[in-house]
Amino acid sequence: MNEDALKSLREEALRTNIPIMQEETLDYIGSLITRHQYHTVLELGTAIGYSSLSLLHRVGQLSITTIERDEQRYLQAMENFNVFRTRDSIICHWMDVYDFETTACFDVLIIDAAKAQNQPFYERFKDNVRSGGCIIIDNMNFHGLDSKQAKKDHRRNLSIMLDRIEKFDAYIESSDLAYNRYDIGDGLLVIWK
Repeated sequence: MNEDALKSLREEALRTNIPIMQEETLDYIGSLITRHQYHTVLELGTAIGYSSLSLLHRVGQLSITTIERDEQRYLQAMENFNVFRTRDSIICHWMDVYDFETTACFDVLIIDAAKAQNQPFYERFKDNVRSGGCIIIDNMNFHGLDSKQAKKDHRRNLSIMLDRIEKFDAYIESSDLAYNRYDIGDGLLVIWK
């Protein structure tokens, strides 16, 4: 995979305000996948395909199934997958995550879609992660903001989203799940199966 072309794709995404994972987050996820010899990934939230392409570049042999609901971003992702010739490694679905049905088991589930939906997405797909696999949730710190500050600043939608992230975080803390938090990028949560 052409590293310069990948870098150019990243710069374009940043320039056009398309949300993509930070490099340190992708580095960590890539090393986790390599260390545990994972081979299959289900990613919720494709955007333009940058994270899928980056993980494939970092890891090599990987099979990624990714879902994007925004038609324009899906079309951009498909174009990028074609340019990078990854049709055999990345399968992209254009649909709402709630409409995606699968009985497949994956080594890794990456939740990087609507942040307010972390818990419903987790509940819907946790059983599609094999024993010994993991679930990775990005943006758990969401730029260091909290719902109280958002309410104070009269930012209702942001406040609701942050409140749901905090409730999901409390849900995980009160569970008997094995998990780790990492202060990487905008906060990473890894739940171990």
